[in-house]
Amino acid sequence: MAKLDENDAARLRTYEDQKIEQEIHRKLSAVMGWDTSDVQTTVQDSSVVLSGTVADTKAAEQTVLVVFTVKGVRKIDNKIKIRRESAASSMASMTNDDQEKEKDE
Repeated sequence: MAKLDENDAARLRTYEDQKIEQEIHRKLSAVMGWDTSDVQTTVQDSSVVLSGTVADTKAAEQTVLVVFTVKGVRKIDNKIKIRRESAASSMASMTNDDQEKEKDE
């Protein structure tokens, strides 16, 4: 059996990383329960860096769980951020007293 030289080994790792990244994109694009369109992935030496934004904490957690199911992933560095809520949704979650204080200020 022929021994891999350094260049062959590097090409093999790059090929494996590309396969991992393709599988991550395939799985995330199939997700229907939350929006992953702003999630970026970088794979190097079977380690995945997730970045971008999602709507809420649950979506971030679910995204990481999906990536963990991809064969070959050894490590995940989760840098996903949660999008800020709009002012309208923040106001909707305030109590009536809080809204009155906000108007007075």
